[in-house]
Amino acid sequence: MLSDFETMVKVDRDFSLRVLHAERGNAGSVAELNVEHSTANPCCDGGDSHSGSDLLLVAVPEGAKVLAFEKETDDYNHDDQDGDTQKVCKSEISYGRDGKDRLQAIDARTSCTVNGKFEPPIKVSRFEWNASKKRFLQRSGD
Repeated sequence: MLSDFETMVKVDRDFSLRVLHAERGNAGSVAELNVEHSTANPCCDGGDSHSGSDLLLVAVPEGAKVLAFEKETDDYNHDDQDGDTQKVCKSEISYGRDGKDRLQAIDARTSCTVNGKFEPPIKVSRFEWNASKKRFLQRSGD
């Protein structure tokens, strides 16, 4: 089904999205998009910047968003007095399926580093399909 989609679309200079995966699940057909964003200035270096990517699941062909999750971030803070800092967070995503092999849940384990050193804790989030709301909802307690 992934062949039905353009795999990479550049929307403008600072925004692009990539179709990572498409499949049928409890949400019907869904396309998994990786939406990249950045505040970096292509002409000049320096200053603070924020970049990252969001995991976006979209029902196809309806186009309804069924999940949006900040998957990766890279925050750079420039400070002449205290020194620069960079915090990078990345999520490992796994998929839970029901007995009919349909997508039922998405699990994310997010870990961060500050200036290259691990910063605890690892955050665990779970998003489960809610049939009445027709989208994935974060499980309570996460």
